[in-house]
Amino acid sequence: MRELFELLTRKTGHDFSRYKRSTILRRLHRRMAATSTASIRDYAALLARDEGESSKLTDDLMINVTAFFRDGGPFQALERIVIPDVVERNPTDGVRTWVPGCSSGEEAYSVAMLFRERAER
Repeated sequence: MRELFELLTRKTGHDFSRYKRSTILRRLHRRMAATSTASIRDYAALLARDEGESSKLTDDLMINVTAFFRDGGPFQALERIVIPDVVERNPTDGVRTWVPGCSSGEEAYSVAMLFRERAER
């Protein structure tokens, strides 16, 4: 496992050595099944020679969580208070927004839709 982590860090720049062991093993076994690899040692050898597999494992290990819409209060404040204020102060200049910490991009599209809906009103 240590060898596998070192290899992933070298190839991707991500250090997964502190991830929960059960999560790592579950996702590693899923990639091993997908590649018909019998052992972790064999899978590490595959990672060493196959750049695409390093990317696939990294994508599988990355935990993409979005909680923006689970917290209704801030989203409603954005929709009812912040966006109207920003749009009213910039009626002809247009608005550029930045949504930090997007996991999947859904937040940015949703905020853009709120701005568009408000501008159309």
